[in-house]
Amino acid sequence: MASLADVFKEKERSNWLKAWLAIDIAKSGLEHLADNEAQTFHQHIYSQVTSTLKSQSATCTSCNTTNLLRNQKCPNQICDKVCQEIIKEHRYKKCSWNNTSAPFSKRTIGK
Repeated sequence: MASLADVFKEKERSNWLKAWLAIDIAKSGLEHLADNEAQTFHQHIYSQVTSTLKSQSATCTSCNTTNLLRNQKCPNQICDKVCQEIIKEHRYKKCSWNNTSAPFSKRTIGK
């Protein structure tokens, strides 16, 4: 087994180590940016939805992604409007929902 000192002596291994380090540094920097942008986008979507609701603090506990994609209506009309807002913001107006998870959980609008 090679010692740690040997890793730094071999050029190819050293290059791989440097590449991994660069990727790790970039990831940690971009992670905060992506989180902030996602939170800002969520706030934008929810502010658009709350502006059309009667109650500014409505909740939904009955919807999930599968039901919404099968065009089953949200009883509180919250989840339907959230989906519509996401589609409006999408570049091609046709979203891929494969990476989406809206399980049965309490979603509160306006807090």
